[in-house]
Amino acid sequence: WRDLLNRESFDQAATLMCIDTLPGGSSLGNAMWRGISLKKLLIDVGADDETARDVIFRASDGYHDSIPFSRAMEDDVMLAYLMNGEKLPKGHGFPVRLIVPGLYGIKNVKWITEIEVYNGDYQGYWQQKGWTDDGRIHIFSRIDSPGHYQSLEGPRQRMRGIAYGGPESIREVQLSFDQEKTWVSAEIEPPLSPLTWVIWNYDWSPPKAGKHMVFVRAIDTKGKVQTSEITRPQPAGATGLHSIVLDVLKA
Repeated sequence: WRDLLNRESFDQAATLMCIDTLPGGSSLGNAMWRGISLKKLLIDVGADDETARDVIFRASDGYHDSIPFSRAMEDDVMLAYLMNGEKLPKGHGFPVRLIVPGLYGIKNVKWITEIEVYNGDYQGYWQQKGWTDDGRIHIFSRIDSPGHYQSLEGPRQRMRGIAYGGPESIREVQLSFDQEKTWVSAEIEPPLSPLTWVIWNYDWSPPKAGKHMVFVRAIDTKGKVQTSEITRPQPAGATGLHSIVLDVLKA
């Protein structure tokens, strides 16, 4: 651990997300991480793509998983030892954990005890149980405010939420008030980094009193639109749009 602390470090804000997260779910969060470059470490120990296909990470609790060597050699992959300026809490992987932005939490191994460069297609703990070996996060968006079935009064309502693109940042967030027939764009606040979620805002003027169903979707910087197809978390993460019903008492 001391050897890691003595190496050149860098900081980056990144979102982590559990593969079990459902549309509108809350199993994701941001942190500012500090650690070392996995790429530079692998270069220093002589790893190269002629003899490597995967990089395996083993943890003190018996967990194990891998990422492709090509992904491990990208600049944003880090071995983190600080979280929000403090030593990693035990629950978040002390003494060192993997941060691979854009991949679900199952790939971000905690409590690392061993790293192995492997010339083969390694199947980790969850892959042996039928879960994805790819792990790329699906585009995600959520309405945080107002709440589901919240009663509203007044001609103008501020709506807020988050959107996260996984491997890509978010370009646009849209809302639909007519069962996905038409969409309007929300305002996006600048994110902490290209590796984190964005916060969106929309000022809505209810056309009339009564119940209104609202859907949200996001579009990433490559133009990919969040799918409305509903799938379960297993094996590759859930998809579908978050929606809420608002009860407008007086418009």
